Amino acid sequence: MKRVAIVPVKRLPEAKTRLSQVLLPNERKLITEMMLKDVLQALRNSQLLDGITIIGTDTSAKRLAKKYQARFVKEPSVGLNASIEYATKLSLKYGATSVLVVLADIPLIDETDIKEAVRLGLDAAVVLSPSRAEGTNALLRTPPEVIKTEYGHGSFVNHLRRVQERGISFKTLWTPSLSFDVDTPGDLWELLQRRANTHTSKFLEEIEMRKRLVRYWRKIKRVP
Repeated sequence: MKRVAIVPVKRLPEAKTRLSQVLLPNERKLITEMMLKDVLQALRNSQLLDGITIIGTDTSAKRLAKKYQARFVKEPSVGLNASIEYATKLSLKYGATSVLVVLADIPLIDETDIKEAVRLGLDAAVVLSPSRAEGTNALLRTPPEVIKTEYGHGSFVNHLRRVQERGISFKTLWTPSLSFDVDTPGDLWELLQRRANTHTSKFLEEIEMRKRLVRYWRKIKRVP
């Protein structure tokens, strides 16, 4: 069994636009890098993967790939599903028999999440890990092309429907860390409240994110 992880990285200037009310453009780029670091560290620490592939376009993602001993692949076209399928085909070319897709904005992920996904994958062709908003934060496929990825709105339901329609063996993995992704100011507040020892949390502390969020909610007269 040769397991490879694929981490798609959105073009950093376009990433996390919903955080633009509390983060400057350069800070949005930096927090995206920090979350990617947290994901790569968890993948590396699991010691269960034979390779990690980052697919994207940014030089900073390429730099982090080198730091974490991952392969960087330049995405051939715009579109999350097209990028993942391209990276999947490359993984097959290099001998992968199992591919784990992990999104780059789940900073609380740790090696135990990876180990549990792999364990479940020993008895199932597909392991699905949902986000809190019915997305798919992690997807393990054995073999790598047993189903195509269907990322987008409600992707967890789409993937679940696909495996059920085709009678493919699957398991679902939900953990508080895997389900937590960062998209909104409220997510930043929740991450800070968890006091996790992550690159992302440290960055938010450095830029005094709590104070910013309080000012932001006072301004719009809302609370988290």
